[in-house]
Amino acid sequence: MKKTWRNIIIISLIMIIAEVVVTIVFLHPFYKTQLVYNAIDRGNWIETQECYEELSSGQKDRVQEYLLAYGAWVAREYAAGIITYEHTAATFDAINAIDETDTIYDLYMVDISKNEYLKVMRELYVVETSFDNSEVHNLRSTLNAVSLRLDNTTREELLIRLLNEKYQEFLDEKISPEDMHAFIGLVVSNSIYGAYDYALVLSGNVDCVVAYRSLYENAMVKFSEEDYFSVMDICNSAVVEPKDSNYQTLFSDLYSNAYETGKVAYKEKLDYYVRAGENQAAVELMVDIELRYGDDFDISGIKEELASDWQKAALELAEKWDEDLEYQLKQDDVGEYILTYQYDVLRPDSILLYDIDGNETPELFLFNQSRTGNDYVECFVYVYVDGKYQYKDYINVMNFCSTSSLVAFPVAFDRTLGEECMLVEFDGESFTYSIKCQKIESIYYVDDVEVNDADYLSAQSKVLANINEKVISNADYVSLFDCEKYILSY
Repeated sequence: MKKTWRNIIIISLIMIIAEVVVTIVFLHPFYKTQLVYNAIDRGNWIETQECYEELSSGQKDRVQEYLLAYGAWVAREYAAGIITYEHTAATFDAINAIDETDTIYDLYMVDISKNEYLKVMRELYVVETSFDNSEVHNLRSTLNAVSLRLDNTTREELLIRLLNEKYQEFLDEKISPEDMHAFIGLVVSNSIYGAYDYALVLSGNVDCVVAYRSLYENAMVKFSEEDYFSVMDICNSAVVEPKDSNYQTLFSDLYSNAYETGKVAYKEKLDYYVRAGENQAAVELMVDIELRYGDDFDISGIKEELASDWQKAALELAEKWDEDLEYQLKQDDVGEYILTYQYDVLRPDSILLYDIDGNETPELFLFNQSRTGNDYVECFVYVYVDGKYQYKDYINVMNFCSTSSLVAFPVAFDRTLGEECMLVEFDGESFTYSIKCQKIESIYYVDDVEVNDADYLSAQSKVLANINEKVISNADYVSLFDCEKYILSY
């Protein structure tokens, strides 16, 4: 019996050993293959290569067939947050060490690195703007590691993408201007190429947006103060960033509201000024109304009501001064000479109203503003006579006088002697000279009669004694093309 059991045990051991041997023989190739996968999973690319080289040709083929699916699985594990970026990168480095297609790494790892770069930059922004420095070092280390896996062009594209993403948040008022500038600073510190320049441009855009948003707030204050002119001016001046459609709409709606509300309010205000006899205030308001409303606000009747006869005549002349002046200059030799030789520099662009004789109806002077820096200003003078302004004379005005006269430079286009002068008197309709002092080729003349130098100086002193230092250059004058308010408010 004992012998029988011993035989059974020996036979069993032999069968077990045979089974183990058979198992080892059949499973050993699978074991060697598993060593490759284990090395990949550990991210050890050197071990992966060594284990891979131990495989037979057929085993290598089976590993290659499986690598693409394995890479896809690793990518999904990373996307799900199950494995870290560092583990993922090491795994793909190991896959890349034996990938005979040389495509799997680029197929998955480049996109993974892009996503990690975006993720780390966003996290860096959060910790830096919250002043939480505990994670900054780790994040920057990760960022540096990821950067090494991306080429310069790809990194710059990612940074620009982040800039646009954050800029839209700023436009949507989800982050403050300060936070936007902080993100721009983060990008600038990590870029030296296209994103760097792009960030600087965006920085200027941010300041511009802040400025027009401040304008909007100011416009709202002006609206609450019922200053609708200012509201319209502000809205017109605001250059809104095209992408900021929200503020484009806000400015547009505010302008429309101010325009329509102001039309009613300013009509009531203008009527009040007219009823109260506050003509100056009415004139100033009408100028502002015309500037903003044009033909959409009819104030022609009020203009007619407020303007005196001489003001209407001055406005009529201002509308056609050029054709009237040219016609008048053709009537005498001096005028013809001016038109032929001097009109290019003397052609008027400015108007001055000055009441020489003090009768509350001013005389009208046309001149070129560029000439006011001279010792005298060449003026074409009109006088209000019989309900209209009529051309009277061409006078080189030096000074206006306290009496009904002015000091002028004698008309002589071939001489420029500042010491010459004449006193021109005005009787309300015409100009006449009472004293004229001239020096022509070293010969002195007073009233066209030759005199000695003592008599010349005496006459000159009498002329200059009338000067009250009121000259064209320091008088109140305006452009001919913008003279309505000036005339109506005189």
